[in-house]
Amino acid sequence: MLRLTGAVLVWVGCVAWGLRAAAERRSQQRLLEELVSSLEIMERELTLNQRALPELMRQLSARATTQSAQLFQSCADSMETGGSFVKAWDSSVAQLPLSREDSALLLSLGQVLGRYEDRGQGEAVSHIRRGLESRLALVRQQTLASARVYTALGTAAGGFLALILI
Repeated sequence: MLRLTGAVLVWVGCVAWGLRAAAERRSQQRLLEELVSSLEIMERELTLNQRALPELMRQLSARATTQSAQLFQSCADSMETGGSFVKAWDSSVAQLPLSREDSALLLSLGQVLGRYEDRGQGEAVSHIRRGLESRLALVRQQTLASARVYTALGTAAGGFLALILI
């Protein structure tokens, strides 16, 4: 009976590992979707409303969820205290769970915001948003395939280990 209980626990643990790995991929996809949406708002606000950058960062942090809200909130706080926007942007982007390519795209935005006229900033945001959209399409495809693989792999590995223990 003890072996059977141990085997079931190993199987459940492996299934949970597979589900957790799949959930992490979905979480990364949601973060990218939110960043793309935020950059779309940022582009509109910079080009049409010519909103000030600290005010825009506050607006974006209020609309976003936890991870991306921290990015915009820390930038707004840094600008209000007289700190460097670029340093705040770089350190906040580094804390996000993104791939190197996604981080590089966002880091390049920190070099443009607040340094050029509204139209130039809007064009830079548009360019980076399009880059993130193409990365998002790729991540969506990978997430769809890998979520199934992780779940199946966790279930199969758990079943295999449970059979070995019995």
